[in-house]
Amino acid sequence: MATQQVRQWGVTPPISMTLPAPEEVAANDELIAELKAQNNFELPSETERRKQSLQLMQRVTIEFIKVVSKRKGLSQAAVEASGGKIFTYGSYRLGVYGPGSDIDTLVVAPKHVLIEDFFSDFPPILERMSPPGAIEKLTPVPDAFVPLIKLEFSGISFDLIFARLIIPSIPLNLDLKNNDYLRGLDDKEVRSLNGTRVTDQILELVPQQKTFRLALRAIKLWAQRRAIYANIVGFPGGVAWAMLVARVCQLYPQATGSVIVGKFFRIMNKWAWPQPVLLKPIEDGPLQMKVWNPKIYHGDRFHLMPIITPAYPSMCATHNISMSTKAVILRELQRGGDMVDKIFAKQLTWNDLFTIHTFFSKDYKYYLQITASSKTKDAQSVWSGLVESKLRHLVGALDRKSTIAIAHPFPKGFERTHVVKDDAEAEQVKNGSTKFQAQGTSTETTDQTNDPNHNAAAENGAQDAQVPDTASNGESDSRTIYTTTYYIGLDLKPLEPGASRSLDISTDANIFKSTCTSWQGFQQGINELSITHVRNFDLPDDVFRPEETKPTRPKKKVAKKASAAVTHKRNIDAVDALEPVISAQIMTLHHQKHHQAYITNLNAALAAHQTATASNDIPALIGLQQKIKFNGGGHINHSLFWRNLAPAGSAETDIKSAPKLGAAIVERWGSVDAFVDKFKQTLLGIQGSGWGWLIARDSGEKRRLEIVSTKDQDPPASDGTGEAVPLFGVDMWEHAYYLQYLNNKAGYVSEIWKVINWKIAEERFLGGIEKEVTLKL
Repeated sequence: MATQQVRQWGVTPPISMTLPAPEEVAANDELIAELKAQNNFELPSETERRKQSLQLMQRVTIEFIKVVSKRKGLSQAAVEASGGKIFTYGSYRLGVYGPGSDIDTLVVAPKHVLIEDFFSDFPPILERMSPPGAIEKLTPVPDAFVPLIKLEFSGISFDLIFARLIIPSIPLNLDLKNNDYLRGLDDKEVRSLNGTRVTDQILELVPQQKTFRLALRAIKLWAQRRAIYANIVGFPGGVAWAMLVARVCQLYPQATGSVIVGKFFRIMNKWAWPQPVLLKPIEDGPLQMKVWNPKIYHGDRFHLMPIITPAYPSMCATHNISMSTKAVILRELQRGGDMVDKIFAKQLTWNDLFTIHTFFSKDYKYYLQITASSKTKDAQSVWSGLVESKLRHLVGALDRKSTIAIAHPFPKGFERTHVVKDDAEAEQVKNGSTKFQAQGTSTETTDQTNDPNHNAAAENGAQDAQVPDTASNGESDSRTIYTTTYYIGLDLKPLEPGASRSLDISTDANIFKSTCTSWQGFQQGINELSITHVRNFDLPDDVFRPEETKPTRPKKKVAKKASAAVTHKRNIDAVDALEPVISAQIMTLHHQKHHQAYITNLNAALAAHQTATASNDIPALIGLQQKIKFNGGGHINHSLFWRNLAPAGSAETDIKSAPKLGAAIVERWGSVDAFVDKFKQTLLGIQGSGWGWLIARDSGEKRRLEIVSTKDQDPPASDGTGEAVPLFGVDMWEHAYYLQYLNNKAGYVSEIWKVINWKIAEERFLGGIEKEVTLKL
C-alpha cells in the first residue's frame, strides 16, 4: 500500500511532525489563561456587535453603489446588478482582535464607481441608514497612503478603504484571489485590495488556524509590550509579525500554540538574515508590476530582515528596518526565547514574557529628543506625522556613526499642549521643555490620540497632505504651542582603555531638519523642529509609567582633604556651586542665557548654510562664515570653560591633582606663582572682549606649554609649530564677571584661580580629554 504523502506547508519541509506532549498541552492551556487575564479576548456579546455592524456596512455599500450607478445614468437593470461587497483584513480577518481593536474594512465596487464617489457619497448614505447616534465620529482621510474613512460607530472603530475592479458588477460570492482583478488598477487601488488578499493567503497557508491565532495573539502582545511593534520607525508591523508566526507554524504543523511561541523566538533569532521569510514561492503575475526581487532591484538588496507578502505582487513588509532596530529585535527575540525556556521549566510564567519595556527607566543613559511643534493643532497633526515618517532616516545616519552601537527609536510620540507668556518660554518649549504645559491638559502618546491626519502623514510622508493656511484664517494663538516629541535611545560602543569620546551629530541633525523643513507643506513661523540630547535622569516625568522609578543623577565622588568640609559637587546645574568666587546670578545668566544664545544662533546659521549649500548661493555662504565662526567659537569656548571650573576648596582646585602638568609649568616658567603672574598679565592685557588660555602644543616628542589670548570668541588655533590643545581658559567678556566685580577686573582675575579645575587640565594635558559624552548640536 502506498504511503500517504504529507502536505508540505511553505517552501521547505517541516522540521517536526511530532504530536504535542502532555506538558506542552498544559503549557498551552496556561498561555490561553494568561492571555485572558491580559484582557486579550473580547466578550462574545462584543463580537456579536461587530458582526451586526459589518452587516450594516454591507447594506450601506450596496445602497451606495446603487445611488452612484443611478446618478451616472445606468439602466435600472444595471443598477440592480452592480452589487458591491465588503471584505475585512488585518487583525479582525486574522481572528486576533481584542477589546478596542478596530475593524479594517475594504469596500469593493464595480468599475464605474470611483474613489471620489466613495468620499462624497458613502458618508451621507451611512448616516441615513445608521441608528440615531451610532456614528460617533467620521473623518475622511483622502491623503493617506491608502485613502480611507476613519469611523467610530457604536463604540467600534472602523478603517474603511475603497477599491474598484474593472468589471461591471460585484457579486456577493466574489473571490479576490484572482490576480486578473488587479488589471487596470493604479498603485493605491492595488494596495487597497492587497490588504485582504494578503491576510486571506496567510490563513490559507497555515496548517492549523486555531493554533496560529493563539500564537499570534501572544507574539503581538509581546511585541507591543516590548515596544517593537511599529512599521513606520523601523520595526515589524502587524502583518509582518503574522507572517513570521505563520512560517513557524508551517515548520511545526502539529505543535500547540505554546510550542509555536517558543520555537518562534529561537528560529527567528537564528534566521540567516537577510534570507527572506517566505510563506510560499514568489509568483509571477500577469501584470507589469514590481515584485520583490533583489537580483533585479538594487534597493531590495538593502533589506536587512525581508519578510515577503504571499499575495501577488509580493512586497517586503519590513523595508524600514535599520541596523539598530534589527539589533533591538534580535536582542528581544533572544530574551523571549530564554524566558520561554524557563516557562517550560516552571521557573517563570507566561506573565513574565509580557513584561512591559524599560526603554526610559533602564535601557539607555543617553537619548535624543526630537520635538516637532506648531502654533495650531491642525498644523501639528500633519507636521508631527511628517517628522515621524522621517525618523528612520535619522536612525540610519546614527547607525553610520562609529561610536554608536544602537540608535533605538521609541515607537510612539508624546503629544503635549503648552501655554507660554513670551518668546523665551516659547523657545524652551520648542526645545523640549515641559515646564509650561497647559493646565487641565495631559500628555498623550500618538497611539492614544490616534489622529487620522497624523497617521496619514506618518504613513506616506505627507506627500499629498493639505495643510490649512493658519496665517490667513486666524486660528493661530501665539501663546499656545502644540508639541510632539520622539525619543531615540543611544547605546554607545565601549571605549578602548585610555581613549576619549566625542560624539558630534550636528551635521546629521541639520540634514534631518533640512529634510523635514524642505517638505512643501512646511510653514515658516508655524512649524518648528528641534533636536536636543538628554540624559536619562533629565527625561520628562510623563514618559515614565506610574510603577517605574525615574533614574537619578549619579553622585560624583569628590576626593577631599582630611580637614576639608563636604563640598558641593561640580555641576553647572548647581548654579551656586562656585560661590563666592562666581555668584549664582552670574552663573545662571552666563550658562542659561549667553551660552544658550550661541547654541541657538549657531544652529540657525548651520541650517541657513545647509540651505545655501543646496542652492549654491555663494554670497550667502560667504556671509554666514562669520556667524558660524563667532557662535561656534562661543559654544566651544564655553563648553570648555564649564569643565574648567570646580567648587573652591575641592580637591580638583589644588594643583597637586595635576602633578605632571604642574611639573611642566615649573619647568617652563620656573614656579607656579610665576606662571600665575604671567597668566594674570595676559588676561588684564586683553583689550575689549576675549579669552586667556593655557595651551599645549604638540611639537615633536614633547608638549610645549604656552599662554595665549584670543579675541572675541575665537578658540585657540593651531599654528605651524603644532596643534593647540586648550588645557583651560578664562572668559574675559564682561558678562563673566561685571555683575559681581563691576570695574574690578583685577579682582576677578585674582579670584578665578580658586575655582580652576586642575584635575581636568591634567587630563587634557595627558590626552585623556572628555571621558563623558559630548553631544554637539
